[in-house]
Amino acid sequence: MGWKPLKFFSDIIQISQSAQPIAHLSLEEGNDNIVDAFFEYEDLRKEFITAENILLALEHLSQNTPKQGEEPESHMKVVCTLISHAPTKEVFNAEVAKKIIQLNLRRAWESRNRSIQLEISGFLHIAVQCQNAEFVKMFMDEYPESVFEQIDKRYALWHNNCLASAQYRSVEELQSVANRNIRKMLVTKMIEGKPTFRMKDLMEIFQDSEVDELCFDLSRFNSKKYPVSDFVQSLISHKDNPDLLSYERTLKYAEFPNLDAKVDEKEIFGDDVHYEHAEVFLILDWLRDDKNVREIIDLTVPDRLVNPHNEVKIGKYVKLFQVQALNWRFLDLSITVLPDQETKERIKELHLYASGKRAAISHWTSEKGISTLPNDLMTKENCYSTLQFINQEFGPLVKDINKEREQNGREKLKLKCQPDAWNPAQMRLEGLEDISERAVPKLSRFIKSYRDYVHDLRARERYTFRPIKVALIDNGVLSISPPAEDLRDHPNHPNTFDKLSNNGTFRNSHVNHQSEHSKGLTNDTKSNVRKETENHKTLWSRIKGGKSFVEDGSRVSPWLLASNPHGTQMANLICAIDPWCDLYVAKVTEGRAGIMPARVTRRLTPSVSIIKAIRWAIAQKVDIISMSFILTEETDQLRRACNDAAELGIVLLCSTNDEGLAVSTTYPASYSSTITITACDDYGKVLRPGPQGDAGSFQYKVPGQSVAAGLVPFLDSEDRISGSSVATAITASLSSLILSCDRIAKDDPEKYRSKSNRPISFQYVSPTAYKDMIIKKHLNEMLAKESKDYILLENFAGIDKKIRDGRNIEASDIITSYFQQSKFEEE
Repeated sequence: MGWKPLKFFSDIIQISQSAQPIAHLSLEEGNDNIVDAFFEYEDLRKEFITAENILLALEHLSQNTPKQGEEPESHMKVVCTLISHAPTKEVFNAEVAKKIIQLNLRRAWESRNRSIQLEISGFLHIAVQCQNAEFVKMFMDEYPESVFEQIDKRYALWHNNCLASAQYRSVEELQSVANRNIRKMLVTKMIEGKPTFRMKDLMEIFQDSEVDELCFDLSRFNSKKYPVSDFVQSLISHKDNPDLLSYERTLKYAEFPNLDAKVDEKEIFGDDVHYEHAEVFLILDWLRDDKNVREIIDLTVPDRLVNPHNEVKIGKYVKLFQVQALNWRFLDLSITVLPDQETKERIKELHLYASGKRAAISHWTSEKGISTLPNDLMTKENCYSTLQFINQEFGPLVKDINKEREQNGREKLKLKCQPDAWNPAQMRLEGLEDISERAVPKLSRFIKSYRDYVHDLRARERYTFRPIKVALIDNGVLSISPPAEDLRDHPNHPNTFDKLSNNGTFRNSHVNHQSEHSKGLTNDTKSNVRKETENHKTLWSRIKGGKSFVEDGSRVSPWLLASNPHGTQMANLICAIDPWCDLYVAKVTEGRAGIMPARVTRRLTPSVSIIKAIRWAIAQKVDIISMSFILTEETDQLRRACNDAAELGIVLLCSTNDEGLAVSTTYPASYSSTITITACDDYGKVLRPGPQGDAGSFQYKVPGQSVAAGLVPFLDSEDRISGSSVATAITASLSSLILSCDRIAKDDPEKYRSKSNRPISFQYVSPTAYKDMIIKKHLNEMLAKESKDYILLENFAGIDKKIRDGRNIEASDIITSYFQQSKFEEE
């Protein structure tokens, strides 16, 4: 169309009503000449530059852009002209910004009027909502603080998770390229955090997000029986369910235990033979190669006094993992081991340890020493006699450095010097099958038959076994097998682990057996399920997820690396009695057995972490929650959390007070939504009666005295333990076994192919009440004669009578006969 803009617009001034249609036509056709002509007249320019017209121009640009090609130049010029002249943020508003981001128009964004003060934090949220990774990166680079800002009480990361779950159905679609890239950028930036950011802050941000482990923390490892090298080798050699322990690409921190703590393995100066230690390097290689970790913000390693790790390699790993805060306890560490200036400039915090040698201190104060480090420095000393010398040497140096830094507008160097002492004053991992035989010998024959029966069920075509999901709220777990004793000529022997199987047990300990149920299966079918069945003999393979709710602000205690054996032994009992259950672990304390109020997350009110753990268990859609703790005070939130779980059909089992507290009411044991368990001896006598007035505070007594729960390698543990927490774990596993048998009986296609084959005596109950009723029904049938609360384990499913009659204990017969007679069925 041959326009004559100047003459045409002189007419428009006289007939202003015609301006808007012409404007729309110019936007539609992308005629930048008309747009330029509009801008020659102030009145028309004000009328023309509106948010509506910018959106209209963007829409026409989108419509005229080929799917695989660049935007038409004329339309792009129109858009850029309008955006560059937008006078206020009311014109260049959130809707306009969102459209630009949706269309990925970086050029249009760059053309905006820079004098407009925009609410930048909101734009990052918009970019995430639009799943535009390029704009997300741009906003994060230009406005890094926006990652930590909330819009409508939501972080930008929340939108990424929310959109993913709402828009995509399959796991593959959920993990789209853009979604993964945006998640990676946001999570990494949040983990890197702000100077004042603590682990508590990260835990709060990520509480509604699916994130992997944010740190690697072995600092609480404190076993006198095992060297750290054995634990490290066992951890990196562990092949059972490897995906269970996964880490983010960026870790907030990695902290190792004291490598010099084991007295009988300390090396001394003057030894004829020295070994080059590399435990930390092995872990770092494992984190990088197996767990895809690429960055560690804060690295802490309390190394040995004699024969520490290789100094040059330390510098290489600091560079490799882009470490920002380094606390490697290495005497007289040379600054020159940091391989390049980029690595040195990245260091924001450095701990140096001096032996008192003047040469080392002189090196630190030289031109190649700390003057090459542009960031903060903190130094520790372990010798009082060198304090004065260090202060004399460092004083003038720090003064000169700070003078230069002040001129450049940089933060002053901080120096701290203090004396510090260098050192402040193997068993086999037992299999679940062995634990079940020793912990509940009267049930072990059924458990073994049940294990084999389910193994064969899972091999059937058109049959899907659905395991019972049990949540354990305790102090975390640790289930890693140490190396074989006969191979330990030296802790660092390269072939130490050649004879360990993939699941962490010894190959020669595997027992090949063939159950009666498996004889009809083909060799191929047996082969397909044998490996998975063998793996089910280990606790690690039974764990399907976990989360820690223990933090002290700057550190979070890993749920898979417990420092106390209690939670691991409770998990052993649960998974030994129901060998096919799925276990979910919530860590709420670092403390000892029978979790007490003072031990439960000391930094928080006791119930806060419990509430979070229960809510997390609900989100995992578990069937049972086992809680081996008591609280002396309740909150409405705790009561609601328990009630919400019960209303969703989750069975809650909890312990009574048997730790000597003189209180008659404890929580959550007092809630009607829970089943409360106390421990008794083999004659039904309560082990630790509560205070006066506490009678009848439990529903069931379960044998919980001197129960074999297995030693826990790398932790100071006893093989046999007692208490209500033990009885609760046993009852939780019994409940899981009951639900599993009941589910198999209802789902078995051979027995219940049609409703006509089902018993006619069923009383229909609601699905949410079904699990609770079926568990209580079978527990009541296990009561001793003339007792209203004492459970005899041998009464499970009537197996005591079979044993007395000398009959075989076949799980298939018991499930299809005894559990068919259930008087309840879900509606």
